Amino acid sequence: QIVGGVIAEGVFDPEHYFRAMARGASINLDLTTNWELWDVADMPTAELRARFNIPPVSDWERERLTPNHGLLMGPGHSTPSAA
Repeated sequence: QIVGGVIAEGVFDPEHYFRAMARGASINLDLTTNWELWDVADMPTAELRARFNIPPVSDWERERLTPNHGLLMGPGHSTPSAA
């Protein structure tokens, strides 16, 4: 047990975990120190992704997160912009 509290057996999915870890490892920003949300709150999503090397949401992730409302939706967020 890593964190104290209730254990939900059968919830951990190694494939999801390691995909999330790989996405987080690719970001060139340490979110625990030396950054301020309000400094970038008005920045367009595309600029944030470029500045901090945030990978786009894959089709695989979109298929699994959308039904659970786990993504910001609409152009410029987690869905492609309209062409």
